[in-house]
Amino acid sequence: MKELKHKNVKKEKDTFVVYAAILDNEIVYIGEGLIRRELHCTSGTSSVYGLNCAHFIGKTIDVEILAEVDTKQEAEHIEKEMILKHTPRFNKDRFSYNLSQVLKTYRRFVNGVSTKRVFNLPIEKLVSHVTKGD
Repeated sequence: MKELKHKNVKKEKDTFVVYAAILDNEIVYIGEGLIRRELHCTSGTSSVYGLNCAHFIGKTIDVEILAEVDTKQEAEHIEKEMILKHTPRFNKDRFSYNLSQVLKTYRRFVNGVSTKRVFNLPIEKLVSHVTKGD
């Protein structure tokens, strides 16, 4: 994993952060937003399907704050630079999601009931994408 510097984050509501989601020592997603936006990475209700899939199969997702800035424009600029530098795989695969569909599809996969395609990909490919290296 490429080295990241952890920043102490202010508790001000108008602070923007750039953050990284880390799975198995690999940066898998980089995002930006108002402080606390990074919490979606570990909630299971993210708009990033890969993060949800990792959450529901019991993977530990670590989140590091990479930068804190005063404006959204600064955060977007840093986010773009960091994505280009680290090429996180879930930034490339930003699936929209429906939480009930994620859970239903995952349960079917675990029970061997379905090889249903989700978001135009077989569920097996999505799960293997999340568990890469296991």
